[in-house]
Amino acid sequence: MSRQTSNPSRSSAIPIAIGLTLVAVSLGLGIWLLLGDASRPKTVTQNAIPLNPTTVDAPVQPASGNIQAPKFWADPAEANWDKTFFNLKSADALRKTSDSSWSVKGGRLFMQVHRDKTGKLVVRFVYPFEEMLPKDTLAMVRSRWTPWESHKLIDELKITDDQWKKFMAIDPNTDTKISKADYQTIMGLFEEAVTASKRNNIFDDGLPAVAEEKLTDAVRDLDQKYYQASFDKANHISDEVKSIFTDPQYAGLMRRYGTW
Repeated sequence: MSRQTSNPSRSSAIPIAIGLTLVAVSLGLGIWLLLGDASRPKTVTQNAIPLNPTTVDAPVQPASGNIQAPKFWADPAEANWDKTFFNLKSADALRKTSDSSWSVKGGRLFMQVHRDKTGKLVVRFVYPFEEMLPKDTLAMVRSRWTPWESHKLIDELKITDDQWKKFMAIDPNTDTKISKADYQTIMGLFEEAVTASKRNNIFDDGLPAVAEEKLTDAVRDLDQKYYQASFDKANHISDEVKSIFTDPQYAGLMRRYGTW
């Protein structure tokens, strides 16, 4: 039997062929992956950008930082405004409300008197407007009576500088103004009545002294004489306040003062 001799050239060609095949397969796989990645939709990740707090959802700023709050004012004769007698139903009378104050009612009008630190008598003639004015009129007058409270609404109601200046320019005084002659007459009667009350000069049955009756009668006459002018002034204040503010601002004032 003859021995078959192997071909060296054929044996070396096999590893080469295998190597070329592997290279070809690798190249093909790489090309396929590149093409697949190019055709696949890409997911883009975007970092969140914070909103500028000065332009989005910024807090409402005051109309102006230059609007100063008016100072709180309290009547030094606080005892004269006690609701137990400062009302329309109370009897006409001279009342000593404290060591240095008196209240006189005649008709619908009150004569409120107190002695200041210098000893001078200070007198106001006023009506219990809370019982006499319509709700909307009273609310507007109240807003001007207490500007230190209205000042707290500037931001909420977006009140402008110009509106506030016009508002503060309104005269808030609703006290009844009487003539000089009437003032001198009523003060003379007041001093006589106070002197009589110090002497306990009343009748045995508890009726007021003549001097007190003369005083309350005189205050009642002032009520009849100055009533209309006093209410015209209150209505004028209310109309002026309404003319300054917008409807939403007016509604805001009503919420604040309409049920006070």
